Amino acid sequence: VLIYTQRGYGFNKAHTLAYSCIGVQEAYLNYKYNPIYWQTANLIVNSGSYDEDSNESTNYDKIGVAIATIQMEGVKVEPPLMNEAQFEFMPDIKNNQIVFGLKGINGINTETAQSIIQNRPYTSIEDFATRMIDTNIIKNSQMIKLIKGGCFTEIHSHDKKETMKWYLSKS
Repeated sequence: VLIYTQRGYGFNKAHTLAYSCIGVQEAYLNYKYNPIYWQTANLIVNSGSYDEDSNESTNYDKIGVAIATIQMEGVKVEPPLMNEAQFEFMPDIKNNQIVFGLKGINGINTETAQSIIQNRPYTSIEDFATRMIDTNIIKNSQMIKLIKGGCFTEIHSHDKKETMKWYLSKS
């Protein structure tokens, strides 16, 4: 920064001081808190999924690029679990990973994600189906997308194919 200041590129001592303060703040946060918080915040901002009240459609390409970028840095991004996932990405400190948000699943709109969160906990996939599908809160196409997204691994099976077979046999 000092080179730019000396050569007259528009930086001055005030800019140098401001950037130094930001650098010190970032170093403090990285020292004091688990870096997964910072990585999750970056993922949320870079994916554009930070506005719960927005009526804009989700940009899945932007989410995909943001996830690929964060994974190249060695950060693990896990699929959403039905009883744990939030609206957007969230840090999982215990496992040092980021959990995918429900709103990031293709075909799951804001109202659906909020309904899933408000009606928790679910004891099984049958419980979920009774409370969410039978009441028409979740459509069949959305249920299929939730299964493909790996949302039921904690309450049914780790095998998505098995979960899909179960659902198709019941519908």
